[in-house]
Amino acid sequence: MCKTRKSALKKLRGWIIAAGVLALVFAALRYGLPLAICMVHYPEVNIDLSEKLAGAPEGLFPDKTLAMRYGISRRDGGGFTVSAKGRIVGWPFTATADIVPSFSFRRGFRASGEAAFRLDGSALGGTAKFEAAAPGGWSAKIEVPQFALTNEDPFLAALLSRHPQRDVRGLAFDGKALFEANASQTNLLFSVPVWDAMCRISALDVTVPSGDKDIAVGNLRTRIGARGIAGHVDMDPMFLHADAIEGAGCVLSNAFASVRATETAFLVTEAGAKFCDGDIRLYAFFLDLQRLNAGVTIYIDGLDAGQALSHLNGFKGEASGKLTGKLPVTLENGDEIRLKKGGYLHSVPGEKGKLKIYDPSPVADNLLMMGVGEEAVDNISKALADLDYTVLRADIIPEEGETMALALRLEGTSTRGGATVPVSLNVTFHGNFEQLINTGLKAAKKAKENK
Repeated sequence: MCKTRKSALKKLRGWIIAAGVLALVFAALRYGLPLAICMVHYPEVNIDLSEKLAGAPEGLFPDKTLAMRYGISRRDGGGFTVSAKGRIVGWPFTATADIVPSFSFRRGFRASGEAAFRLDGSALGGTAKFEAAAPGGWSAKIEVPQFALTNEDPFLAALLSRHPQRDVRGLAFDGKALFEANASQTNLLFSVPVWDAMCRISALDVTVPSGDKDIAVGNLRTRIGARGIAGHVDMDPMFLHADAIEGAGCVLSNAFASVRATETAFLVTEAGAKFCDGDIRLYAFFLDLQRLNAGVTIYIDGLDAGQALSHLNGFKGEASGKLTGKLPVTLENGDEIRLKKGGYLHSVPGEKGKLKIYDPSPVADNLLMMGVGEEAVDNISKALADLDYTVLRADIIPEEGETMALALRLEGTSTRGGATVPVSLNVTFHGNFEQLINTGLKAAKKAKENK
């Protein structure tokens, strides 16, 4: 009986010692570990971002690293504050994070907190809320409140100044933007992270340098969204709206576009605008951003003839009536336009219109350059001086090879010297219209590059 009692006392003493050791360990973890964490001098962090920035234009990010130093301190009310300063892609930043850890045998280790990030001297920055558990997963929500999106922001101005394309370097823009993102992983061992992100742009005015006359976009607004799982990314459909787009003397109002991103190009499912009191529409075409290639048919409905003709270089006169039509074209390498067969521009059947050309010399000169005879040019010039038309048709027709001709048909009456005579003109212009158009584009591009 004595031996049994001694053995029991010995075991009890062992359990008491073990419990004391565990208590000391827990006390060290609870009070000593936080103190040790705050006293450690942590080394500088350097991360190479070259792989993440592989698709960026050359020279845009001469410094492709993230370098920072950080320290940890106790925060009032429990938990820790992590403070960091450093440089990301060469730009200084400041970041802080408040972390509140907890542990229980039932729920395991958990941590939650908030973080803030700011590019020094810039309006760009945001906040994040996060939670993590082990065993378990994590979740985070990032918010960048509405900020001024402008080329005068120091960080954005620095990026623009290094862009290899002059058009981009000369961009001027001013608007508002906000950003939100969510990410989570339900199990650290057996699942992959999923995420979604959204950027909303509003009230954005943009000026794009383009030769002698810049292109101006007024009140552009859109939403850019994406979501992914592991390494797979899907872009959300994008809808762009702008009150006005002005360039080369033309103004498009109430412009819109519905765009979907693919791996190699953008699919514009529909786009349109008001132009010359009429409508223009484009449907389902791909734009290759690397080569700037696109094929599209432009549909025209209800254009005011007078406003449309006023955009032609050298046109001096007046016109009335409505025009409808379509123009199949392709854009190659960003500066070559190819006309396709089937294009036309017609007056509305059954409606009459008026055409008066005060100075026919620019029209006559162009006709002569296209090979039209002098007698025919003279007759056309006289008819266009005061024409009441019932039919105005311009059709693009194919010729031998890949060239296109313009078939023009005019029917109506012309008044001259008090006499009214019937007019019925059918003229085919066998000129290289693509060459004339592309020569103008190249001249504008050359003038822009010389600036």
